[in-house]
Amino acid sequence: MWWPLPCVPKWKSPVAAELSGFLAQLPGRQKVKVVCIDLSGPYRALVKKWFPNARIVADRFHTVRIVMQHFLELARQIAPELKHQSGYLKVLRKRPEKLTRLQQSQLTAFFASWPALQPLYDKMRAICDLFNQKHQAKSSCQKHARALIDFIDELNQSNFEPMKTLAYWAEPIGAMWRFSRNNSITEGFHRKLKLMQRIAYGFRHFNNYRLHVIAQCG
Repeated sequence: MWWPLPCVPKWKSPVAAELSGFLAQLPGRQKVKVVCIDLSGPYRALVKKWFPNARIVADRFHTVRIVMQHFLELARQIAPELKHQSGYLKVLRKRPEKLTRLQQSQLTAFFASWPALQPLYDKMRAICDLFNQKHQAKSSCQKHARALIDFIDELNQSNFEPMKTLAYWAEPIGAMWRFSRNNSITEGFHRKLKLMQRIAYGFRHFNNYRLHVIAQCG
């Protein structure tokens, strides 16, 4: 059994005090085997408390994104003009195998101007490729785990910020290679709810918001 944590309205933070009442009365909590969450400490604590038999699995999209975001922040520090070069940012975000010939030429020119960024880019891509492995056998997961530990040890010496987060989440990330579950359904509902709030310019009464959610998401 898999259970996505509920979407919480914008005006309410997903803290333990606000969700504990809902989770305490949730039937079948002990039967949940897998819970997929983003890299959120409060959510992780909630899962451990209310889903005692569940395996925590890191969401792949959020895991890759945190590495990408920190790399781009570091790239902007080294090459400040990137703030005004959205084309280069797009190329840096895109997977190498999906780059067009023009984008490959742009990437080559960029590294010619900023050679210090190429080894960081190569390392970032290697980590993201590792995280994008899916449906792996147990033996493969062990190999990936050793590679992740090597990345963490290597980049911790260079104070690459996301490594501290990834070290803390190493076990859920390891489970990510074995399980195919992700947060796509929850994120889809969340996006739809935010769009509803934006169109309505907010809701003053929660019951009105609830009725709109039921009408749109059934």
